[in-house]
Amino acid sequence: MNNAEYLINQIKYAIPIEILEMSFMETPNLNDLPLPLNGVLKNKIIIDKVGADCNLVSGIEAIVDLSNADITQLREGSIYRIGLSVTNGRRILSVLSVGYGYSLQAPYQPTIASAATDMISTSDAKVELSLTGINTIYVPGMFYTPIATLRCILENDPDLGNIAPRLLPHYRKLCILATKFIIYNTMRIKLGTAEVRQGIALGVIKEYIDSYSSAEEEYYELMEKTTKMGILGDRASMNAIARMLSTV
Repeated sequence: MNNAEYLINQIKYAIPIEILEMSFMETPNLNDLPLPLNGVLKNKIIIDKVGADCNLVSGIEAIVDLSNADITQLREGSIYRIGLSVTNGRRILSVLSVGYGYSLQAPYQPTIASAATDMISTSDAKVELSLTGINTIYVPGMFYTPIATLRCILENDPDLGNIAPRLLPHYRKLCILATKFIIYNTMRIKLGTAEVRQGIALGVIKEYIDSYSSAEEEYYELMEKTTKMGILGDRASMNAIARMLSTV
């Protein structure tokens, strides 16, 4: 069972299945195939909400090989365009530094290395993530030694597979709270004045949904705490910080 499957199961344990189906299983168009509830929850909660929010504040620190990047040399610096295939389909969220002296492209080595990998030398150049394209960076200045690697933050796995197991209880709470406040924000209007909805008394439905009124505030409070734990739980990042401090 991967992380996404675990988190979806936890949502289904915490929230009545009837409420979930009523809130997320919309009637499809005639030409559309209905998506199972697990698929809907993965798309709307794991990927579109919790995953997207996690990408805003944290991700996977890695070293990316630049040997096959498309390079445009300017008078003031260089633009590197890195294909999504090089980053395993992930977008670069932020850039930290560039390294030179060797390439990751040795036999049997991947194009992405753990952030714990040591680079022979690291440039102190100011590296910028360009707004002109996906996975495009700008490195100001001229370098006589070819730049070979980029230390950066990549977006998280779509199924949050990079989350450490010991942090899953915190992400479980995030996913449940996200589901509750999305239900609250959509269903309290949809209920209307009907007395019965899908065989369930309206009073019972409203009781559940009204209890979710504070879920959004709780979600963002927990998101702040959990992302801090996530950063501290990233051993590779902490080791890299420790190595840099040891050289100061």
